[in-house]
Amino acid sequence: RVLTRTGGLSRALPFNPGQIKRAAVIVPAVVALVWALACVPAYLGFGEGATVRSIPEAIVVSELVAAAGLLGAIRWTIAKPINHAGPLVATQAGAMPPGMMGNLIRGFDMCLLITAPLLFGLPPLISVVLAVLVGSILLSSINPAEMQERAKLQQEELDKAKQQRARSGR
Repeated sequence: RVLTRTGGLSRALPFNPGQIKRAAVIVPAVVALVWALACVPAYLGFGEGATVRSIPEAIVVSELVAAAGLLGAIRWTIAKPINHAGPLVATQAGAMPPGMMGNLIRGFDMCLLITAPLLFGLPPLISVVLAVLVGSILLSSINPAEMQERAKLQQEELDKAKQQRARSGR
């Protein structure tokens, strides 16, 4: 999370932001793969009242659930930080930044999106498509915060150029 949030640290590395994001995912991805393999027996349908699945289907479902957890962690990690300098919202728990409420569900939304078709008994292919779509969006090299920062710098340069033209025109 520090690599994706700290601009100074990421600029010190010889990689672009997309490469840093992908590198920070390697260890959690390996852990998710090990977890998926360890949970295959649970998805085979042992126990009373459990959904019985074939071995290939249990492997796919186990990998989908692990991928959902991994993508939820990635979503939480790469989210922009809360703006504590902005206006606060009054709640019964006290004043709190508006973005803090979204942090409570950030990551869980990806898990729910990917696993919901499995929970409703739909084919696992739907969850596979959703996982690929979510993963491609989260791991893309587009960094909204970096784009906003570039736009801000370009606007400042444009304002300076306008001021210089205005001074020279007098």
